[in-house]
Amino acid sequence: MTDVPRQRLDVSGPVGGSVGITSGPTPSPGLSPSPTPPGGDGGSSPSPSPTPSPSPNPSPTPKPDWEVDPDLWVDPNWLRERAADCDEVADALARLIGPAQDAAKGLGWSAKGWSFSDSIDEMQGRWQDINQLIRDRLHHGADNFRTCADAYDDLETTNAAYFRG
Repeated sequence: MTDVPRQRLDVSGPVGGSVGITSGPTPSPGLSPSPTPPGGDGGSSPSPSPTPSPSPNPSPTPKPDWEVDPDLWVDPNWLRERAADCDEVADALARLIGPAQDAAKGLGWSAKGWSFSDSIDEMQGRWQDINQLIRDRLHHGADNFRTCADAYDDLETTNAAYFRG
């Protein structure tokens, strides 16, 4: 994968003077030839030599929204929302069992005489086991989110009571 050059706003220039705005690949530091003015013959009239400008320091990379300073913070409501998300996905998986059973019956009926038709019940049983395992893990994760949110709320209440005296 190749890196696409990032566009850059060049605001280096004399204080109080005009500011050059460029877009496109970031130029390397140093001198570069002046562009030929439109309608010019490319060399018959002398043009002023370019003046080097110091390359501005790169701006610091902003932290992503999920990164915070070393202070740890928790939003119990956010944790409870994630628990609800886990439950919602588990419920959606549970709703797939009926249509899957119907599909297995239809496949068994239409595949009579085929060598794989005897294994349809086994495949359906495996699928239901996997579906149940995933739902159990999602419910366990939801419980963990709720437990963490409740523990944080309890800790905040205890700390507030301690500081109140």
